[in-house]
Amino acid sequence: MKKIITALAIMATTSVGYSQYYTQSYIAVGTNPGGLNTDVEQTAGVLGPQGWTTVLPTQSTPTWSASQAIPFAFNFNNSAETNYKVSSTGILTFDVASTVAAPSQSNAALPSALIPDKSVTVWGMEGNGGNDAILSKTFGTAPYRQHWVMFSSFSATGGTGWVYWSIVLEETTNRIFVVDMRNYNTPLTLTVGVQVNGTTATSVAGSPNLAAVNLNGGSADGPDDNTYYEFGFGTQPTVDAEFMSVNLPAILANASSTTISGEVINAGSSSLTAFDVKYTVNGGAVISESFTGQSITAGSKGTFSLTNPFIGTPGNKNFVFWIESTGDARAFNDTISTSATVNAGGSGTKRVLVEEFTTAPCQFCPDGEVVINQIRTTIPEAITVGIHAGFGTDAMTIPAHSAYAAAFTTGAPTAAIDRKIFSGETRVGHSRGAWVANTSTQANALTPLNISMSGNLVAANTVDITVNVDFVDFLANWQDANVTLFVVEDSVIGTGSGYNQVNAYQGQSGHPYGNAGNPIIGYPHRHVVRQVASSSSAWGDDTFFTSAPAINSNFNKTYTVNLNPAWDQSQMEFIAFVNYYDAATGEIEREIINVNKMNFSDVVVGVAKNNINVTDFTVYPNPTQNGEVNVKFGLKKSENVTVEIVNVLGEIVSSINRGTLVAGEQNMKLNVENMNSGIYFVKVIAGNEVSTQRVSVIK
Repeated sequence: MKKIITALAIMATTSVGYSQYYTQSYIAVGTNPGGLNTDVEQTAGVLGPQGWTTVLPTQSTPTWSASQAIPFAFNFNNSAETNYKVSSTGILTFDVASTVAAPSQSNAALPSALIPDKSVTVWGMEGNGGNDAILSKTFGTAPYRQHWVMFSSFSATGGTGWVYWSIVLEETTNRIFVVDMRNYNTPLTLTVGVQVNGTTATSVAGSPNLAAVNLNGGSADGPDDNTYYEFGFGTQPTVDAEFMSVNLPAILANASSTTISGEVINAGSSSLTAFDVKYTVNGGAVISESFTGQSITAGSKGTFSLTNPFIGTPGNKNFVFWIESTGDARAFNDTISTSATVNAGGSGTKRVLVEEFTTAPCQFCPDGEVVINQIRTTIPEAITVGIHAGFGTDAMTIPAHSAYAAAFTTGAPTAAIDRKIFSGETRVGHSRGAWVANTSTQANALTPLNISMSGNLVAANTVDITVNVDFVDFLANWQDANVTLFVVEDSVIGTGSGYNQVNAYQGQSGHPYGNAGNPIIGYPHRHVVRQVASSSSAWGDDTFFTSAPAINSNFNKTYTVNLNPAWDQSQMEFIAFVNYYDAATGEIEREIINVNKMNFSDVVVGVAKNNINVTDFTVYPNPTQNGEVNVKFGLKKSENVTVEIVNVLGEIVSSINRGTLVAGEQNMKLNVENMNSGIYFVKVIAGNEVSTQRVSVIK
């Protein structure tokens, strides 16, 4: 394969006075610095669930924030700084004691007496709109963390659009980045630079009349169109090859050839003429390829493609890539680590989760239900649920609904289909015109795992649900995989505005709801998610997978679910799915790998059923403190019986096969002396029938 290296021009840099900082200005980099921040670029309401902190809400006049702590050691102009404050007009200053008033939006060239010493500027915008805010979040792991300060949805005075910019502080390297993230129809000009004091500053060329320059569709809400400027302290190195990105799919087909390509930046002051790209797989032998005869000018970006493709055996692979160039002055930007999984080619039975965002006050949501019903009747692999958020809330909204809406959608009716961003869409939650096609696409996708469930009614409104996950292939990024268990009630009918469905289609001839009223009284809300039972987090249980799943491996866990007595158990079902969730990055795409459901009628109901074999199942004393527990039950007919003790993780800690027991009363003692204090479940397995009782062990 032919090696390709393409240099892209950059903007020039300028300095005013003598400065201890130099700057690099990258156009259309298409990523954030270091690739650490992959969050969506949205307003405070959307970013809040992703872990961003509001530093300063919308302000009607120029205002300084309170002092903010830097979460790691950081030097500015070779001096240690611990705190900063930020203005609603785009100034971040380390001089938190400064009495200089927050400057107006009317920006000027640097250095300027209008701003404090020790400042970083994106000066010339304001945050006085309803969605405007300054937010902060820290990404990565020590020793190269990044602290981001984002100016979210800012604008020019009287402007009709908006911009998103960030100032980024990097641990250890003490680099400062200014990131041009997003813009739409906002005619503003900015001063982007670093001011050491009243006589010393460094500015990006074009300041104070610098406009937004991201080139790849600048209104997109991801990092793929971003541009950034780097400010480094001291003298720019002559040679500094920076590894920017590597293109490697997360999932690779078994024995297929995968071309590895990537991008580098020349962060040095002289042209980069040669470099080596090297990598290892799972700590194995170093694979190297040289690129000579290059001409990547200072500050330019180039691409490379390795001649020898990667061919891997099935399994999880950890890659470490690095770049080497003679005389390279900085090693911290030379390495990129990533992972990929080589599948064996197997697939489980794929089912698709369709999460419809719908609310009672949403006037167009009845038409969303029409499309959802079409999916239910034509795509048997689809499992549909109602998420009551996206357009206000109603009586069925729970906190998890609001978290999903904030992460995935900006309105209703919309739907998340396996929480995947499809081609042509910018958000996980998208409009109903594409629901059927995208659900069909996902129904034909491969999945490395199967999900099954079983359940036991342990009290009138308490159910133990065991989720089993069986692997038929390797799972990519298994550390980021969670298990989520939904409790769902179908055909929920209530009274009042929280249930009565507003209906825009009243009077529309031919529409299924054309004569149903507005609002629709007694509207049956379908498959309402009542509870996330697997975790207090909306994003599921992150402790389910305790090790890298191998082919034919099984993981299981039992969740005790307390049901609201007001819910109609005859209309209830349990839905379990495996989903990605990376709490560290808060990534917006949290794709679902597979899903399955179980009806409440499939739960084994102990003494409440007349046709079961096991009767009068009792565990005593409960709690037990003497190292043993008595198990008593009756058998209506002879059966092979096994008695198990299971912990809260679903692990069997004791198992006794009693063989075939004759009909009648059964009694036995179980030794729990070596078990830790905690909650356990005693299971009596009689043939295919499982009965469960909870017991507390106290030491």
